[in-house]
Amino acid sequence: MLHADSGGRLSYIAENTKIGLDCSGDVNFVSHAHMDHAPSSSKAGLLCSDETAELLAARSRVRHNGHSQEMTLGEVDLSLADSGHVLGSRQVIINGGADKFVYTGDLRTEDSILFKGAKPVECDTLLIESTYGLPRFSFPKREATYSDITSWVKQEVASGNCVVLGGYALGKAQELVKILNERMGITPIVSDEIGDVCAVYKRHGIHLDYVTTSSDEGTKALMRNFVAVLSQNKVNSKMASALSREYGKKISTAVATGWAQSPSWGFDVDRAFCLSDHCDFAGLVDYVAATGARKVYVNHGSSREFARDLKKKGVNALAVDDMRPAKGQKTLLG
Repeated sequence: MLHADSGGRLSYIAENTKIGLDCSGDVNFVSHAHMDHAPSSSKAGLLCSDETAELLAARSRVRHNGHSQEMTLGEVDLSLADSGHVLGSRQVIINGGADKFVYTGDLRTEDSILFKGAKPVECDTLLIESTYGLPRFSFPKREATYSDITSWVKQEVASGNCVVLGGYALGKAQELVKILNERMGITPIVSDEIGDVCAVYKRHGIHLDYVTTSSDEGTKALMRNFVAVLSQNKVNSKMASALSREYGKKISTAVATGWAQSPSWGFDVDRAFCLSDHCDFAGLVDYVAATGARKVYVNHGSSREFARDLKKKGVNALAVDDMRPAKGQKTLLG
């Protein structure tokens, strides 16, 4: 049974055990290694992929008592399936016979240059994220965006400019590095933070060519016309001006994010490319339909709007925002 506390944290109760869904519980399921989905510590150990456990250690040194990729609680089996979001990201399947429950975590079903997208998991009850759960979010094909990024970088480099691309340190940054490697033969400079994540990707079979800013190779590369990949929150006009003053070169900046499609989202950069590690609206709708779920819970982003659109399509859907306990209540069971 799905359980929401007063802070909106979600868990699934099975065999009198609280299974935390990207939050603390008797069992802590961690869908992926973005830090807003990971506990700072876990006495109970983690239910997650090998890659996620390694990324958590590399990024934050999360303390826990080991991890496993499957588990049995009495008559209930817990297992994992790929969610396509970033390296190691997983959906959790909680199969108790009478109810097969799936929590997607952050979800992408489209294949990328790095790995395959997620496949739908048939279930009775589904908890799905809805970051881009509005009809206006209709993303371009990934290959088209790759081509746009490639053309722009080539144009800026040909003009004698240095280029700085911004993306999330885990996931988008590695995709940008791979695009530069395969489509342009460029070995970019990356921050040490991104380099630590790239190293985990490489250990799990995804080859990436890069140099870090703190390395001798990186220091030398900065003296030439360079292409760099940095965390998105660091890429802006102020950073570009500082780099231009330091190295005496024009700096062209861009970010890659699904929010580039939102007219209300401002970016202080030269270009914003629509490239997301999440499903767009149509992808979410298709995923829900393919699971055949009799009950669908919607979480994150535009949860109420997405639940409403699903209801119009005949789906028994409820936004997690509408499950929050009333004043004075500690929990609400779904």
